[in-house]
Amino acid sequence: MSNYRKLSIEGALLNKQELYGYLEKLAAGHTICQKSNKITYPIPRMMENYEVIKEVYNLLNENVKNKIQIHPAGEWLLDNFYVIEEVVRSIEKEMTLKKYKNFVGLSNRKISRLCKNICISITNCKLYRK
Repeated sequence: MSNYRKLSIEGALLNKQELYGYLEKLAAGHTICQKSNKITYPIPRMMENYEVIKEVYNLLNENVKNKIQIHPAGEWLLDNFYVIEEVVRSIEKEMTLKKYKNFVGLSNRKISRLCKNICISITNCKLYRK
């Protein structure tokens, strides 16, 4: 019988210590390189996600104008969209490709899975686009 078991974080809520332990195990399987690879530059993906959020924001605004009730989460987005805009602009301005390439990077190709796992673990949120 194996002393190890695979942790599936899909739908799991981890406390802070469990999350750190999981991330340490995950990080142990990666090899670090001196610079980040430009193909892992996260800004284009962030901008794609921002465009989806902006589309939802515009749809919600139309619903409000047409006196269609919206979910409280939609109300939250309408009330706080300006914060998302500010953060996106700030990250886009500060995280240049030149700066990003100078960060320590991962030399193996597990980066997208690592980022996905961290995002799901920390935020427990998912964004789907039809």
